Amino acid sequence: MADNGLDDSGWRVFQLALLELEDEQLELAYGQLLEELEVRRQQETSAMRLLFSSMTAGELETARQVLLAEQEARVEYLRILGLILTLPA
Repeated sequence: MADNGLDDSGWRVFQLALLELEDEQLELAYGQLLEELEVRRQQETSAMRLLFSSMTAGELETARQVLLAEQEARVEYLRILGLILTLPA
């Protein structure tokens, strides 16, 4: 899925539109945003399930190993970043 996000002027239009909303409308807009975020999370999960369902048992095991390695790499990255951020200036 291509990410055609808002540019600076698009964000400014969004912010100006929010200024025009009454409090109740703003709360409704926030609720809609939360619903959209949940739908997107579910779609991403569904896409991964679709991908996994097309794999053989051996491929699923390989995918498991790759996912675990990625998680470990991210933990190590965060550990190193934490060390760097704690270095004296």
